Amino acid sequence: MKFILIILIIFLSCKKPDPLDVFNNLLLQNKRIEYYFSNPYDSINNDKIKKEILDVILNAKENLYIFCYELQEEDIVHAIYEQYKKGIKIKIIGSKDQTYDLLNHYKIPFEIRQDTQLQHIKMILSDYTTLFAGTGNFTKSDIYYNSNLFFKIPLPKEMGNLIIKKFYYLDYPYPIIIYSDFYKIKILQSPENGKEIQSIINNSILNAKQNISFYLYSFYDPTIMNSLVYKNENSWMISGIVDKTTLDNNPFLEEVINYINIYKENFDFQFQDNHAVNRGGKLHHKTFLIDDFLLTGSYNMSINARDNNAEIFFWIEDPLNISMIKKKYRELYQYASITVPKQKIMIINDSYIDNTFCQETAGNNFYLQGKNAFFFVEYIKSASCPNRSSYSSGIVSSSSDGFIYIIGDSLKDFNSQKLHRKNPNFLGCNDVFCDPCEINDCNFINLFNINFNTRFFILKEDLSLENPFYLWDGTKFLKIKIDSKQFIDDKYYYFFRVVNLNDTPYTNTVSSGILFYTSKNQLLFSCFYKTELRNNLKTFLNLMEWYNEKYLYLLNQCTKITL
Repeated sequence: MKFILIILIIFLSCKKPDPLDVFNNLLLQNKRIEYYFSNPYDSINNDKIKKEILDVILNAKENLYIFCYELQEEDIVHAIYEQYKKGIKIKIIGSKDQTYDLLNHYKIPFEIRQDTQLQHIKMILSDYTTLFAGTGNFTKSDIYYNSNLFFKIPLPKEMGNLIIKKFYYLDYPYPIIIYSDFYKIKILQSPENGKEIQSIINNSILNAKQNISFYLYSFYDPTIMNSLVYKNENSWMISGIVDKTTLDNNPFLEEVINYINIYKENFDFQFQDNHAVNRGGKLHHKTFLIDDFLLTGSYNMSINARDNNAEIFFWIEDPLNISMIKKKYRELYQYASITVPKQKIMIINDSYIDNTFCQETAGNNFYLQGKNAFFFVEYIKSASCPNRSSYSSGIVSSSSDGFIYIIGDSLKDFNSQKLHRKNPNFLGCNDVFCDPCEINDCNFINLFNINFNTRFFILKEDLSLENPFYLWDGTKFLKIKIDSKQFIDDKYYYFFRVVNLNDTPYTNTVSSGILFYTSKNQLLFSCFYKTELRNNLKTFLNLMEWYNEKYLYLLNQCTKITL
């Protein structure tokens, strides 16, 4: 018996390690994202969240960058004070609508971001290597009395430096992408990347393969609502929870709850702060769970978050943790109640989604879609809806309007819509889902002058006459026939005639437009106008902005040209 036992021990010691054990050990050697869910009914877990925040602050050896909207938790501010006394470099960036009494009390220096409506980012970066962020503020109410998601991300130092370059110095315009062996993260900020954030959310919804759920404090973005309704038409089961306050006086949600299942949270834990203001009792998330992806951050689903506030947005692919995250969010349904059950089906065609948001007069609203293109556009026959500026999804007809506002007799008069749906072949597109700047390399050219009396334009570039020029005059596309080209004073003069696409003479006056040059896999364009951009030209430029991700960074090259 003893001999058998010895043999068994030798056998077990020589046995090959279990692959699962090896995998788990490997995970222990690699830093992962850690997630923390606050809940008004779980004070023990909430204590752990505050401890994690304190640890991130107190473990900093060199510097701390703290972006905050509210900062009212005394233990957190005191930890910052302890680090400040030690000489740790501390940068605190706050919002101009907050007072930061505790920071003033401890005489801790802080900055106020002035170039946005709110500084709404909630983020702590320690020594460029540890990022703590989420949906919640660093306050007693968000840690203990509201429902929030927080997470801690380990960073390579170069990525931490890039985050500061992007969020503090504001001189890195592109998304930050972080790869590890186990997850992928894309980080963006608004308002600088606001429209791209909105497009990522819409594209994620429309391209979903398995499931969609949402957990939102604020929900006022009509394009995201329309994407959910559109996806629901394919017999998807979509549901989500919103904070009870966002259901009040929200005409969008009043319409949407007829098509998808929206729940109202019922948290009732509250307390009064030092100013006798009720705090807590909120579902404060800003989260979509789409397939196995987490879309979250400080970014509320609103036009203000996209265009006016400083926000941080995370797109996270984390296969190791997604099951746990989904389970935690499913648990929130036990604190929520259904609003209005789904009652009817909306009929939608492939060109646009026709809805009745803000529909007080004769006319139609449009939801146009393309790659990175989501437009909520208003066509009114006789009068406009009120408060249009708060409903916009990006196309404007004047500095004060939030919608394209076109007066006309029928939808066929809306030329830019037809342009978006079916572009001429020279753009390489023939349907609404085509992105001409994905097919072509899109760039601006420097147009020095264009004259329709003597019919010449001036470029620095020597472009081959074998490839065609086109013109969009604000209503339709035209051909530019080049008769000759001359090199004068270091510039190229192109002498031209204007004809219709069918080569018949074009006799109307041109006062503004866009000049296109097409070659193999390349699309160059520049704009021109007399005194100001006409509405139709603005429409087209905005459409191109949504098409082409580079457009946001090239737009300043499109300068005013004297006709």
